[in-house]
Amino acid sequence: MEKKARQKLSGLPPGPGVYLMKDDEGNILYVGKAANIKERVKSYFSSTLSPKTHGLMMKMEDVDFILTDTEQEAFLLEYSLIKKHRPKYNIRLKDDKSYPYLRISLREDFPGIFITRKKLDDGSYYLGPFPSTGSVRKALNFLRKIFPLRTCRKFKPEPCLDFHLGLCPGPCGGLISRREYRRTVEEAILFLEGKHEEVVEGLRKRMEEASSRLEFETASSIRDKIRALERVMSKQKVFLPVLEEDVVAFSAQGDRAQVEVFQIRGGRMVGRERLTLEGVAHEDDVTVMESLLKQFYAFSYLPQVLLIQHPIGGEVFSWLKNRREDIVIKTAASDMEEGLVEMTARNALRALMEGEEEFMEELGRELLLPRAPYRIEGYDISDIGGKFAVGGMVVFEKGRPQKKEYRRFKIKTVQGADDCRMIYEVLRRRFQRKEWKLPELILIDGGKGQLSSAIRAVGDAGVDVPMASIAKREEEVFTPQRSEPIFPSPNSLNLIKRVRDEAHRFAHSFHCELRNEDLLSSPLDFVPGVGPRRKTSLLQRFGSLREMRMADIDELMEVKGITRSMAEEIKDILY
Repeated sequence: MEKKARQKLSGLPPGPGVYLMKDDEGNILYVGKAANIKERVKSYFSSTLSPKTHGLMMKMEDVDFILTDTEQEAFLLEYSLIKKHRPKYNIRLKDDKSYPYLRISLREDFPGIFITRKKLDDGSYYLGPFPSTGSVRKALNFLRKIFPLRTCRKFKPEPCLDFHLGLCPGPCGGLISRREYRRTVEEAILFLEGKHEEVVEGLRKRMEEASSRLEFETASSIRDKIRALERVMSKQKVFLPVLEEDVVAFSAQGDRAQVEVFQIRGGRMVGRERLTLEGVAHEDDVTVMESLLKQFYAFSYLPQVLLIQHPIGGEVFSWLKNRREDIVIKTAASDMEEGLVEMTARNALRALMEGEEEFMEELGRELLLPRAPYRIEGYDISDIGGKFAVGGMVVFEKGRPQKKEYRRFKIKTVQGADDCRMIYEVLRRRFQRKEWKLPELILIDGGKGQLSSAIRAVGDAGVDVPMASIAKREEEVFTPQRSEPIFPSPNSLNLIKRVRDEAHRFAHSFHCELRNEDLLSSPLDFVPGVGPRRKTSLLQRFGSLREMRMADIDELMEVKGITRSMAEEIKDILY
């Protein structure tokens, strides 16, 4: 791990561009951009890495790069490569290539309205993208009841069934003039753009004209359209007096974020998009918001105003400005705007929680549990050759971590590297605490051996709790009821991995605390001039004595305060 990548460091360029981290089979794990590729990639070899980045570095075997002339070019290239390769360790919009649109073919004499998955520069009017085929079909069915338009790809000699159902005015049989049909098309587009009052005013005028000509059947039909539109308008809450505005907020849990985009046109909410982001684990809110805006608005209509939940950096801000010069991008600055953002975020959280409960029920069925595991405890052991051995316990309720209930255990009875005996000790000590609430599932990080030890510990404690374990390498799930491993559905596996990864992070952080305390009283004490401050700087840069031992003289000298003579002394002592 990292050896080949380390060897490439000296050959990486100091200019702007994109770097691609790959595994041992050449698969792209991560795509990143940088103003200075060499310095950015070099920073990945420090000790202060998030759990997600640490996992990336454990799998990375090679790094490649593409030079660009400017940072802006690198920014755009990064997005294109993420969309093309969908690397595991990048934040990515789920299934962004499959979102459907509504298309009105304006270049035809009698434009049709269709569902499509490609947005082309062909002179057609596009609405979308929609989050699912079901949502776009629902929009199409509603639209055609008020503004009947053809959906057939080819003209036929006479009207089809849609004409008799009132869903098409019958251009195939010459039952409507091109002018009249075009007026319906224009009204439909105005409606889709949120200009409802303008549509209603035009229909009222047409109704009055029909009545004056004693065309009461036509007037009655137009009246029904007006009533249908007014019913839609009455359900829409008036928010802000802005012509075009999107309100964007999300709620994240584990590796997944649920996104809500409320679309306001002419002061009314005319629609919303519900999207899913993957790969958000251990990312901060600003990074998630930037990735969301960059990916969603790369293929969606960009309104005049973006009211966003979290502020963004200059790169994404400039990119949005390049797409639309008059755009206003802001966070909430008034009580009304704060209420709007909070409402959008609540909708995102509700959608996230609904999905979580479905995943738990699905997991319960797949593991043959007596009930859905709404409360899960996850356990992991962290040590180096048996040294600084600790256990970590995390608790999830309805998919959300309950950090106040996390517990840490120093291993007391096991000498040497023996994860199975350590798991036994941790669980025995956990179930001595009778006041702690029982979970619906205990999840162990490990394979059959660790699970067997956990089963024995729980049995010796006289407790009946369902258990499972997940092996790191193949991500196989084991249960006491089955001799063969289970390969859960993606949703269930993501839930299991979220608990497993959090248990690993929590246990590893405790292990690092103990290890770092030990490092501060280390062979470095015998290096002249290296006191507590410089030892701390070395620790922050390399993380362990082993990493320092692997570093060369020049790398040690990059740490502030470390001279060449100190670096040489460190190498001699650690050799």
